[in-house]
Amino acid sequence: MNLEFESKLEQLANQMEVELSQLKEDIVYLRMCFNFAVLSKAQRLKVGEIILTQQRIPIPGRNGTAPKTSNECEFIDENTGNLVSHSHVICGLQNCVYKAAREGLSVVNGTGYSTHSPCVRCGPVILSVGLKRFVYCQEYRIINHLEVLREQGVILHQIPLNIVNEFGDHYG
Repeated sequence: MNLEFESKLEQLANQMEVELSQLKEDIVYLRMCFNFAVLSKAQRLKVGEIILTQQRIPIPGRNGTAPKTSNECEFIDENTGNLVSHSHVICGLQNCVYKAAREGLSVVNGTGYSTHSPCVRCGPVILSVGLKRFVYCQEYRIINHLEVLREQGVILHQIPLNIVNEFGDHYG
């Protein structure tokens, strides 16, 4: 074990006001999110997510398309030339919530983990299903709605990508 890296983790845990063991668990779940993101068919941004229920049951998801629709997530906007998501794309967090509902699992007071901060569509989902924490690695391009989550009592933690990557080097 690298004592310098362990010291970095302790400093980050103190900043986040969580136990070191909680931070390490958070990083493990974030690493799993990146593995699930690989399965996404999206071109612009592959997102992997996990909801950990209060009973400690992990529910994985990734951004993708609704069942029985095209696996194509984006189209090229003729005016801008940019990739734009189709309306039938489902965010990774929404996929987790739908899986939980199908299995009869409550996500109330659970923790969301994601490769990226919640998008504008997922902010209300977090509030509606009662997640208490959301841990992410990278900021999504739109973040102004995150303050509403904080105001409503959702604890948001960002763990830098370099820490998540280094973790695997030291513990993997």
